[in-house]
Amino acid sequence: MKLTSKTINYTVDTVAQLLLTTGTENDTVIVTDENQGGVFIYREDNSSTNNGGTIFNGWTRQYDGAVNVKWFGAKGDGVTDDTLAIQNALDLKSETYVEAGNYLISDTVIVYQGCILRGAGSGNYDIQGSETRIITTFIVKSNTTNVGVEGKDKANLYDFKVIPENVAAVPYYMANYPSDTGNAQTGVVLRASGYISNVTVQGFSAYGFYLETTCRMENCNAYLCNYGAFLDGADGWVSSSCFMFCATYGTYANGNYWRYTSNRYEWNARVGLSSGGEANIVGNLFDRNGGPGVHLRSGAWGQVVTGNYFSRNGAGGDGTIGRWGFSTPSHPSYIYTDPKNSCHIQIDYQRQITITGNRYRSGQDDALQGALSPCYIYSSIEASGATSSYSVVGNAGEQGFDGKGYNSSMYSNIGAIAGGTDTALSYVLNNTRFDVDVVNTNTSIGVGNTIVTQKGLSIKNSLPYPANTFSIDFPVGMAGKVTISSRAWNSTNIGHVYFDATAINTGHTTAITNLIGTAISTAVFSVKDSTTNTLTITLNGSYYIVYSVESLTW
Repeated sequence: MKLTSKTINYTVDTVAQLLLTTGTENDTVIVTDENQGGVFIYREDNSSTNNGGTIFNGWTRQYDGAVNVKWFGAKGDGVTDDTLAIQNALDLKSETYVEAGNYLISDTVIVYQGCILRGAGSGNYDIQGSETRIITTFIVKSNTTNVGVEGKDKANLYDFKVIPENVAAVPYYMANYPSDTGNAQTGVVLRASGYISNVTVQGFSAYGFYLETTCRMENCNAYLCNYGAFLDGADGWVSSSCFMFCATYGTYANGNYWRYTSNRYEWNARVGLSSGGEANIVGNLFDRNGGPGVHLRSGAWGQVVTGNYFSRNGAGGDGTIGRWGFSTPSHPSYIYTDPKNSCHIQIDYQRQITITGNRYRSGQDDALQGALSPCYIYSSIEASGATSSYSVVGNAGEQGFDGKGYNSSMYSNIGAIAGGTDTALSYVLNNTRFDVDVVNTNTSIGVGNTIVTQKGLSIKNSLPYPANTFSIDFPVGMAGKVTISSRAWNSTNIGHVYFDATAINTGHTTAITNLIGTAISTAVFSVKDSTTNTLTITLNGSYYIVYSVESLTW
C-alpha cells in the first residue's frame, strides 16, 4: 500500500519505502538508511525522474557539496560490481565523493571535463595497504577493461587508490611484468590540463598513470607497474611523487617542458626517469634503479639536471648477482645490466644540457647486499661525438670510489667517470672534471692532458679513480718536471719525475725522485707521433693521484 505524506519530516527506513510514498510539492521525508539515506523534498518538476541517487520519482535529495556514490547504491565491499553506481554519480558532472572501501569496477569510470572525483585516502607510501589507514580503493576486475579511471580535460582527481583485481600476481621484486595476469593495462588516464593529487596506483600491466599535455601530478605513488607513469605531450608538472618497483620505467616522458621536482625514483628494474624532451629535473632522489637513474634520450635539447641525489643506480646485475642478495640469475628479480647502462645519468645525443649541483653516491643495497654500482656516473649508447654544447660542472662525488663505486671483479672493462659508445663525450667528461691552470701561455691547452705548443706551462690535474699508471702527452721538444701526490688508504707519497728531450726528438731521458714514500716505480718518455711525446708513469700500487706539471719548450 502506498504511504501518503502531508507531514514535514516524515521518516522511512529505505529508498524502497520512499518510492512507495506519494508526495505533493514541498513535502519532506527523511530516509534513515545508512548509505542512501538523507532528507528528500518532493518536487513536481522531477516527478518523472529517477536517477537512482539524488532524485526518486520527484523525491529530490537535499545536499550541499559533493555527490556520494553510496547514494546511488555503491557498496564498497570488494564483491559487488559498483561500476554503474559510481558512473551514475559521476554523470551528474559535479564533485563526486567515494567513501573508504573497496569498489569493484568492471569498466572505465569517467570523470567528465572540469569535474572532480575525490576519495577518502590513497594509502600513500604503503605499497601493501594498511588496515590502519583510511583508503578508497578502486579494484579493476580482471579481463574486463583496459583503464580503471579516466579524467577528461581539466578533471581533478584526489585521494584514492587504483589496483587490478589480480594485483597479488605482481610481486615487488619483478624484473619483468608477469604475463597472463588478466590485469588491466592502465590505472589512471588524465587528459589535457588535468590535476591529480594523492592518488596511488599499483600493479598495472602497461602504465600506472597516463598523463597528457599540461597535466599536473602531486603527491602520487606508482608501484609494481610496467611503467609507473607515461607522460604524453608537453608542459606538465610531476612533483613530490614516488615511483618504485616498476619493471621498465619509473617515469617515461615524451614532449618538451616537463618539470620534475622532489620525486623519488627507487628500485625500478631498469630506468628511473626517461626524458625525451626539454625538461627541468630538480631536487629528486634516484636510488637503486637497475639501470640509469636518469636517461636523457636522444634528440632532446636544453635539459637541466640539478640538485638531485643519485645513489646506487645501475644495480641490475653483472651476470652473477643483481639488485638484492637473493637476486641471482635464476631468480625472477634478476636482470642483467650492461656496463654502459650501469650509471647515474645516461646521456644520448643531447644539445645545450646543464648538469650541475648534483650529488653522486655509489654502493650496494641495504646491509651491503646485491650488486655494487654504478659502473659510471655518466654514460652513453649513442655514436661517438653526437652530444654537444653542454655544461657539466659543480657536482659532488665525481672523484674516487664514492663517485665511481664500481667493483673491478664485477665489471672489469671500466675505469672512468664516463663511458659507453659515445667515446668523444666520454673523453671530454673524463678529462675536464678538474681544475686546469695555465700560466704564461700565449696559446691555449687542449682538452684533458693534451697540450698545444706553449712557451711556458703549468698544469694541475688529478685522476678520478685509483690507478697505478697514467700518461701525459707533450709537444715534441718539451722538457720539465711532474710533481706527484698519491694516496692509498694507509699511505701518502710525494715524488718528482724529471723528463727531457732534444729538439730533434731523440735521446729521451727521465729521472725519478721519491721524496716521501716510494710510490713512483718507473717513468718512460716515448714518441707518440710526429708532434707528440708521451710520458708514462707507473706506481708500485693503486693510488688516488694529483699531479702538477712544470715544463718548457725548446
